[in-house]
Amino acid sequence: MRPTEIRHKYVMAKAKMLSRILNLRPPVDVNKLLQFQQVRLEFILDLCEPTVVKCGDDHIILLPPYEKDEEIRWVATKKFAHVYLGHFEIYPVQRIIFGSVIETLSDAELEILDREARVFASELLMPEDLVKKLVSYPVSDDQIRTLEQYFGLAAEIVLDRITELNPVSPVHC
Repeated sequence: MRPTEIRHKYVMAKAKMLSRILNLRPPVDVNKLLQFQQVRLEFILDLCEPTVVKCGDDHIILLPPYEKDEEIRWVATKKFAHVYLGHFEIYPVQRIIFGSVIETLSDAELEILDREARVFASELLMPEDLVKKLVSYPVSDDQIRTLEQYFGLAAEIVLDRITELNPVSPVHC
């Protein structure tokens, strides 16, 4: 099986369901997610890009060191999404054989999986209903800073989510 399109409704439903199961509230505790799915999180000094490794039945999220908690929250949740959405079980994602990485999906297919992970992380960390309730347009710098603190995420991520949910309304910064 190969990814052909973003399963938007499915991914949103999975994020909402997990949020209800774990009774998540902003800012989301990433460790709660990881413990629920029994996923380990490791920081590797020489690592350039975050990744997920599956070894047998175990999943390990490997992250380079980040300076801010909001960066860790966003990146770790996106990587967690790959595990929770079953990307490693459903699709023939990269394999490491005798120390060599074998790409089994095209760049376009990998982008579909990455976009699913972003949709999942966005909904889990900044639920659509809550964002729409908290945001008033046009969005000001002060409002972005307030939302940044409330959700525990960087301003760029908050702005992306606001724009995604209401692309025609002005964002004043």
